[in-house]
Amino acid sequence: MKNSAFIFLNATLVCFLCASAQTSPKNQASERHEVTVAVKLVHVYVSDNRGNPLKDLDRSEFELYDNGKAQPIIHFEKHALSLSPEKPEGQMPGSSTGMPSLFGRRFFLVFDFAFNTYTGVLKSKEAALHFLKTQLAPDDEVGVLSYSVNKGLVLHEYLTKDYELIRRLIESFGASMTLGRAESIESQYWREMKKQAEAEGAGELANAFQHVIEHDRGSYRNQVSVLASRLKELAKALRYISGQKHIIFFSGGVANFILYGLTSRSITGELESLPELGHHESGRGDSALRGQYENLCKELAASNSSVYAINTAGKGSAHFTSPDMLGDYSLKQLARLSGGSYYDNISNYKAILEDIQKRTGYYYVLGYTVEDRWDGKHHKIQVKTKRKGCQVTAQSGYYNPKPFPEWTEMEKMLQLLDLALSEAHHLQEPIHFRMEALPVSVSQETGCVLLAQLNNDNRQPVLNQKAEIVALIFDDKTNPVVLKRQEVNPGALQRENIIYSAAFWLPPGQYNCRLVIRNLITGKGAAASADVVIPRPDDRKIRIDAPLLLKSEKNTRYLESDKTAFPLFSVYPFDSSQFSPVIGELEHGIPEIAAVIRLSSSGLPSSEIEILASLVNLDEGEKIDIPVKILSQFQSSDTEIYSVGLAFPGVSSGNYSLHFFVVNRKNLDRYHATRSLLVKSPMRQAAR
Repeated sequence: MKNSAFIFLNATLVCFLCASAQTSPKNQASERHEVTVAVKLVHVYVSDNRGNPLKDLDRSEFELYDNGKAQPIIHFEKHALSLSPEKPEGQMPGSSTGMPSLFGRRFFLVFDFAFNTYTGVLKSKEAALHFLKTQLAPDDEVGVLSYSVNKGLVLHEYLTKDYELIRRLIESFGASMTLGRAESIESQYWREMKKQAEAEGAGELANAFQHVIEHDRGSYRNQVSVLASRLKELAKALRYISGQKHIIFFSGGVANFILYGLTSRSITGELESLPELGHHESGRGDSALRGQYENLCKELAASNSSVYAINTAGKGSAHFTSPDMLGDYSLKQLARLSGGSYYDNISNYKAILEDIQKRTGYYYVLGYTVEDRWDGKHHKIQVKTKRKGCQVTAQSGYYNPKPFPEWTEMEKMLQLLDLALSEAHHLQEPIHFRMEALPVSVSQETGCVLLAQLNNDNRQPVLNQKAEIVALIFDDKTNPVVLKRQEVNPGALQRENIIYSAAFWLPPGQYNCRLVIRNLITGKGAAASADVVIPRPDDRKIRIDAPLLLKSEKNTRYLESDKTAFPLFSVYPFDSSQFSPVIGELEHGIPEIAAVIRLSSSGLPSSEIEILASLVNLDEGEKIDIPVKILSQFQSSDTEIYSVGLAFPGVSSGNYSLHFFVVNRKNLDRYHATRSLLVKSPMRQAAR
């Protein structure tokens, strides 16, 4: 993968037409969504007049209104976050590897490289690293974005609890800039889209894409407009992430005179009052730009995203003689209108971050029932307390979901990243399906084969219309090393059982493989994940690859990726009219299965090779020897391929490890391979 930077969404409008242009209004109109009842959860922060959090409120002291109508509070929780003490240099707090908490905090660290100074950028990095070390609780999630003249708004990392990953990313800013996972995925995704446009003869579209990427926006005013526009798109996309989002914005701000003209200050240079100007007061700054900027602030508030704006220029420090070249007004507006806070001097970042922790670390969660109507309408939320002298901060509202074709390009990309990167998904709960990743070696090269089972239950909502399949592979440092995308039409997917396969060349190492399927009409997604270890070649005479397990099944269709490095049946040949791969699970009571075993060429006749198998119950430790019968054997290049039958009489349900041993009868050398196997219980099988 080339480490080239990607301009976040500068060209998505042009390129996304490749994926969505064939969606006709008729098809869109035919999509109907049932009205369902759900529980809406609202994060509420309550403090006294000094800004100290109040921790002793109960359910009866809250009142909640949706569009002015009082709502019964059916769910109530208190959350008080305790932080780990600061770790030694180079260590991050212990981040949880489990599923993200529904009620954990969600932070986005946004680095402004356009309206900033070199010193401000260095201070921003220093402050962000301190935040990671001292201000995070185990269930908090963090994402990273940046804005610059050349790259626009870049999502480097989607919400994650891997704080070490975030640390490495932030430390790379200003150095040999590495790519975050989200940035890499998006970059490769749009390259795939561009390839498709070129393959389909859409030369003008591909050229337009490149032109948008390389376009220099030029003037300062245009930069302000672009920043406001991109942040507004981000705010709209953040609507779909539930709960409160906290944006820590490191910036020097937009020069005051651009938005507000020359303003009144006291003799000390302090702002006497924040200007309250209408959109048409052109005598005071650029009214159109001011309106665009203030709309951004309101959009952030509507998406439940509070901005904690930290001025990287520092209080009273300016490189210009006029205070109107400072950016404090814009940052104050961003914080005030979004429900966050403004901090005037990044040099005090330790106290600033402690204040952010105080404002976000103690909160309540209120829940009430709503009807999910797919009309995209906004609902205004108001939360009050009966206790006097309280300051209440809560999300100001929410938007009903809207049909997928009406989503913006940024919303669609954020959803794809959520499906591809999240363990617990924020934008929708995808359909889950089974996948296997098998390491293979072919002619001294190594790679892996991905196999996914798509039956009617998990296929119908995503593959019943035009869809995309995106295969991603991450290395042991979580860097994306493979992204391949293809579009699928439903007409060829009529059988009960579909097996999807893809193969990729990869060097030896540990990898996490993910497969995302997304309906391009409805946006419904499905996801699967599997880990694989590709071993290093050694000097042994015989090498055994991961066996492919097969079960008797006659009505299977095989959908092979059009980007595959080598065909499935070239490395694992079998009779596809009679057999289907066993992927993850095996039905209880099956008396026998088959397997395809690949050996590096030994030069020995089959009569001098013995294949043994055993099944180990991982729950009880019991070992069961499995009778093996060699059904066929043939040579393919430098590999011998055996088809064998395995008897499974009386195997109970449970988690197993299936071991294969290839024995050279001449010198008794043994070579080993293993597969994990889940035998389903009869009850679970019936439930499916």
